[in-house]
Amino acid sequence: MGQQVALFQPQTFRFYKIRPVRHPEISSRVRRLWLAMLQRSLQDYALYCDATDPEGASEFAEVRDWLYSEDENYVGSFRSVCGILDIDANKVLHHLGSISEEGLRGLRKSGLGDVQ
Repeated sequence: MGQQVALFQPQTFRFYKIRPVRHPEISSRVRRLWLAMLQRSLQDYALYCDATDPEGASEFAEVRDWLYSEDENYVGSFRSVCGILDIDANKVLHHLGSISEEGLRGLRKSGLGDVQ
């Protein structure tokens, strides 16, 4: 594994306030962005769960690993995204076997209201 590349200078963020993931000022636009990411991941899971081709199997493994990660402190992890959206991550995982890609596409069109 190579050395991590610094994308920003060390003091870049010194002027910004660090806010917790569940901060009340997180806007609805940000919530919609996280929701879109979650929905896309669930769509990929449903789409590729029976994949027999190597590319589909690889996509499935990647999204499965993301969904089943226990990490909730990393912003962008499945559990942190669920926390932002006030969604019970364990409940989502419990129902993974019964989701369909088509149904999730419909949820994306209807918006955040269906999730809360």
